[in-house]
Amino acid sequence: MKNRYLVSIVAVVALLAFSPAAGTKSVAAETKTGKASSTGKATVQADWETVLKEARREGKVVIYGDALGDTSQAWRTAFKRKYGIDIEFVLGRGGEMAQKLLTERRAGLKLFDVGIGGPTTYFVVLKPAKVTGSIDPLVMLEEVRNPANWRIRKMPYFDGDKTIIPLASLAMFHLAVNPELVKDGEIKSYDDLLNPKWKGKIALNDPTKTGPGNQWFTFLMLPQNYGPKKGVEFMKKLIAQDLVVMRDERLQVESVAKGKYAVAIGMKHTLVAEFTNAGAPIKTITLTGKPCVLSGALNLYVSDAPAHPNAQKVLVNFLLGKEGGEIVSKMSGYVSERADVSTAGLDPAIVPGPNDVVLGEEYNMSVAANMKIAAELFRDLLK
Repeated sequence: MKNRYLVSIVAVVALLAFSPAAGTKSVAAETKTGKASSTGKATVQADWETVLKEARREGKVVIYGDALGDTSQAWRTAFKRKYGIDIEFVLGRGGEMAQKLLTERRAGLKLFDVGIGGPTTYFVVLKPAKVTGSIDPLVMLEEVRNPANWRIRKMPYFDGDKTIIPLASLAMFHLAVNPELVKDGEIKSYDDLLNPKWKGKIALNDPTKTGPGNQWFTFLMLPQNYGPKKGVEFMKKLIAQDLVVMRDERLQVESVAKGKYAVAIGMKHTLVAEFTNAGAPIKTITLTGKPCVLSGALNLYVSDAPAHPNAQKVLVNFLLGKEGGEIVSKMSGYVSERADVSTAGLDPAIVPGPNDVVLGEEYNMSVAANMKIAAELFRDLLK
């Protein structure tokens, strides 16, 4: 008993002797960590302020891109109001803008800072030409880098090099119908288009050139759908339906809205939305299976040799931030890639789901090959 008593005394003394020191050490460690965190944030803020100062001195930032409609003016106004920096837009068709950029580079001119365009032109033309750089080092703001602020819980780069990222997208089956001619449930899958009832009543956007028609064609060739062999067989049967191939995207949608055709395949979603909002009888429909996730021309890439390097950084953080995301969603009718941008007012059917098919770099690199297959299949229709 005596020895046990002495052991207890020693234990109590030891606890009293060492506990304060341990507590002090723990508090000190936490304080040190807190200071490090605060110091890190302060450094980032200081760096951002320096970039802003130099960006304002540069005075403007230049965007090369596809025709962006009202989105470009909305971005310009908001960016100028927030940062006092002008956005200069140079806009045109995707392929034409890509060739303009490459011609300038060959002449030693480095005029653009940021590009907005389609992923196919980017992967087939611009990325191989090595005129773009990684976006990731330009991301400075926590609201952009924070994974929780993105719909897929990470920044949704299309490629491992992080050189292109969608700003907004939508889930799409590439099919629209005139509801006065097609009853609900009559077309549940692509195979239903082979019903003799639809013979001579289907308009397809030209799948032999870049655009929504070729996106649909390539999408059907994916293993998740028919795959190459069955896809070709399906296309031959579809052609036998007295299929009409149209190159004018607006005319295609208008023809279905007016009842000349019952079904539009590979149509542009924004045009369908425009006609629907105007009260015309046309609507997109959902089929069985998984839709693909399309970003259209709403993809961001950056120059590897920007004309205005600081303004480039500021614009990238703005476009990838919440305010930039709200603008692009409101103006385009697409769903922002950001989780903190509301989808209120958008058709729930176009909001991408977690298992929908994202068309990344491999898909876009296959577009050219599928255009050749389409050219052979549709050769007689396009004469």
